[in-house]
Amino acid sequence: SFGLSEGALKILARNAEQGEIEDDLVVDYKGEDLVISFNIKYLMDFLNVLSTSMLRFSFSDANSSAHLVGVGESNAAYVIMPMSI
Repeated sequence: SFGLSEGALKILARNAEQGEIEDDLVVDYKGEDLVISFNIKYLMDFLNVLSTSMLRFSFSDANSSAHLVGVGESNAAYVIMPMSI
């Protein structure tokens, strides 16, 4: 899941067999707090075909689809729906 709050992004991954991992990043975000979750398999499907390490991840709220674009790639775009937790 991704948790956004002013100036911070918290990434949390859970796996029943391997436990969980969490990472905090400083980001330029100003807005309401937001938590959105995705199926990691669907995210990895897209990330595995990218030839760039730069990604633009756009979403408007926790219930709407997200748009992923490989920065600098003309054909790398993906739409993914969030999971309900």
